[in-house]
Amino acid sequence: MKKAEFIKKYLDKRLGIDISDKKRNNEYVFARALYFKLSGMYTGLSLAKQASVVNRDHSTAIHNNNNVVDYVLTIPLYKKIFNEACEVLDPMGEMPEDAIITENNKRIEQTISDLVACVRKKQQKILDMELEPHERAYRELPADKRVIFRERAEAILKMI
Repeated sequence: MKKAEFIKKYLDKRLGIDISDKKRNNEYVFARALYFKLSGMYTGLSLAKQASVVNRDHSTAIHNNNNVVDYVLTIPLYKKIFNEACEVLDPMGEMPEDAIITENNKRIEQTISDLVACVRKKQQKILDMELEPHERAYRELPADKRVIFRERAEAILKMI
C-alpha cells in the first residue's frame, strides 16, 4: 500500500488537491482516474485496496478504468502529469505498454475491426449480386463516359 499512498500524495501535491475528498467535479474525478490507472500499473494491489487509499470502493476503480481514464489521457495537462508520474514511478524510463494502449483502447480497436469486417461482408454481398450486363458495363466506364451513358439512358426512358 505504500506505493499506492505515494501515488496519491504525488498527485495531491502535483494538482494541489486532495483526491480522497468526496468531490465530483472534473478536477477530482480526472485526478482519481489518473490515480487508479497508475496504481493499477505500478502496485499490483486489488481494486478494493487501491480504492481504499482514496476513500472509495472497487466499483469506482472499475468505472474509472472502463469509462474515464481514456478520456482523461487525451487532455494534455493530465497526459503530461501521467507521463511525469510514470517517470517517477519507473526511474528506468520504461513506460509499461499498458500506459500507451489501455484495455479500453483495445476494446475500441476490436469493435472497429469487427465493424469494418461487417461492412466488407456487406459490400461483397452487394458486389456478388447478379447484375444486368449493362449495369456491369456501366460500373467499368470512366467518369466522363458515365455522364454520356446517363444522358442517353434518360433520353431512352423519356421515349418510352
